[in-house]
Amino acid sequence: MSDSSNFTFKDYFRRLWADSLRHSVPWARDQIGWAALMVMLPALAALIIHQSKIDWPVVKTTLLLYAVAFVIYGVIHYVRAGYEVYERMAKDDKLLRDALEERTRLWSTATNANAGIVFAHEQTKEELERVRNELQGITKLTAEMREQLQAKDSEISRISKPDRCPIVLLTDWRVNYGVNMESGDPVAINGGFQLQSEGETAHEITLEEFEIEPSVTVASRMVPHITGHQIGSGFMLAWIKGKQLTDFSKWELAEAFRRASDKNTGLWKPNYCRTLHLTYRDHSEFYYRTTQELIYVPVKGEFEFGPIKHEKLGLRKSA
Repeated sequence: MSDSSNFTFKDYFRRLWADSLRHSVPWARDQIGWAALMVMLPALAALIIHQSKIDWPVVKTTLLLYAVAFVIYGVIHYVRAGYEVYERMAKDDKLLRDALEERTRLWSTATNANAGIVFAHEQTKEELERVRNELQGITKLTAEMREQLQAKDSEISRISKPDRCPIVLLTDWRVNYGVNMESGDPVAINGGFQLQSEGETAHEITLEEFEIEPSVTVASRMVPHITGHQIGSGFMLAWIKGKQLTDFSKWELAEAFRRASDKNTGLWKPNYCRTLHLTYRDHSEFYYRTTQELIYVPVKGEFEFGPIKHEKLGLRKSA
């Protein structure tokens, strides 16, 4: 849109003609011009063809009326066209103002964003400095951890034995008898569990203490080692704790199980079971555990041994 100081009347008329007046010409031509022409043509045709006299007052009056109508039409459309030009200019001004406001808003948003970027940049510099200091500390810590990991690598390779390891299980309970020198009667002199190895050689085999019933606890003696590969076996002494050294009944585990089983009232006596845990290690000091059920069968008066559960404990005896 041109600046108002350079906008002349001639420019205004050109815009008036281009925007509105030229669209009204076809209607005036068709409705008024052609009508006036149709008034003239019949009179001229009658004059030329029939040599008749033309009634000029009627023709002039009719043409005058059409001329007046044309002038009125032109004035109305001229005024109307001016209003339309003004309205369109007002719309253009509004579009321009809206465009300027939008551009101003975008510029303000961009300015605020740039200010935020600058602020964020300053914060980022501080954050990067802090992270750099932390990374230096982490680098130092990583170096220390790397040394520790290298020390652990040899230990891990030493203890990682997924296939070759000792497996020890209980296979029998046995009581050894002697003769009482005074009475000549047989007397139990010791008792214990028979052990069997089904893997590598096992060392320091121990049986965790267990209760037959409340206040009746069984202890045992550690077996130093059992040769592996199903050719080794051992005997582990086990006794009832709390009895005198000369009280040979401490070896009678079957009798203690029978008394505990008899406390279950009823016509049918179920098997009386206790869970045993054997702990041992291999030559690399990696520990293992065998869990097995000790089952007292009342109708037979003897022990049976259930299937085993074999576990790897690691470098510590308990897990």
